[in-house]
Amino acid sequence: MPLLPLLIASLLVATAGAQKYVIYYEIEDGEVSAQAATVDESAQTICVDITGTETVNDAKRLEDYETGFAATIVDGQEACYITGLQNTLEEQVAFLENNNGSTLPAETGEQALAVDLENPEEVIGERLTEFCGDRQILQLVQSEERDVDDGEGEGVNRQEYSMCYLIGDTEPSCMPVQVNADTQSVHYHMAESGVFEDVETLEDYQTGFGASRVESQEACYVRGLPKTFSEQVAYIQEHQHSSMSVEDQEKVSAIPIDNPEEEIGSLLADFCGELPVYKAVQADSVQEVDKRQVAVTFTRCVLFCFIPICYHTTLTLPTGSSVTFVWVFG
Repeated sequence: MPLLPLLIASLLVATAGAQKYVIYYEIEDGEVSAQAATVDESAQTICVDITGTETVNDAKRLEDYETGFAATIVDGQEACYITGLQNTLEEQVAFLENNNGSTLPAETGEQALAVDLENPEEVIGERLTEFCGDRQILQLVQSEERDVDDGEGEGVNRQEYSMCYLIGDTEPSCMPVQVNADTQSVHYHMAESGVFEDVETLEDYQTGFGASRVESQEACYVRGLPKTFSEQVAYIQEHQHSSMSVEDQEKVSAIPIDNPEEEIGSLLADFCGELPVYKAVQADSVQEVDKRQVAVTFTRCVLFCFIPICYHTTLTLPTGSSVTFVWVFG
């Protein structure tokens, strides 16, 4: 899914009774998205049908000016996104009348973080709640690039997202994700729950490695990164508004790293701190000679990466120099 390029900040709405308006938005490379709006002044609502393109999803939006909120349903997604309305009904109708039939340049909306909306009917009212139906109702909150203190008095630019995972019939477990374009790194932390281990991960795209701290096992696991920084950000943006089901499991071997800073760089070495550092490698790639293995049993799912896979680890402690292995790329 594109990063919700639904022009949320500039979505049109319509006017009076059964009157309809159409405004076209030029997205990029000549693509045009038609947005047809219909107004019900007696109900103080406007309904917008958005015709998708290759980069914009088909969507339907209901704006309720009695509550001051709008709900957007995106084709192919199991969520309903809630935003606040910035204009009055009269102001939006005037905008439609002035631009009906026109083609306008698309305005890219701000980055947004999707959070579960508790007690939606109390917040957005019965009408929008019924419009959303059985979909998960998420409120989009502004997540602009902002200065964050890095602990040394200097600011860095970060983007914040949220990724959610579920196992079986359990409630989704969500984790915050911070993307730092300046350092080409991604940081996320799945907190401990009934089904997930507490795992904190830092991905360093300058070295091509990611490290996951698993405090319950007193270990820091390092793996290779199969994507570029831009590809990973695109993946996060595509999946941030959906809950991914964890159904796959994978067995890996873990080999101690004697000199972490030399092999994985100072950023990840500092991140691992005092925890022993291990290379996560394919379980069947370690030679059966000159090594001993210690099984590590995780009672809950361990997420080493965004891909919804639970990892099970065997620590491989080499006793000789003839061990070969293939990195895990996750």
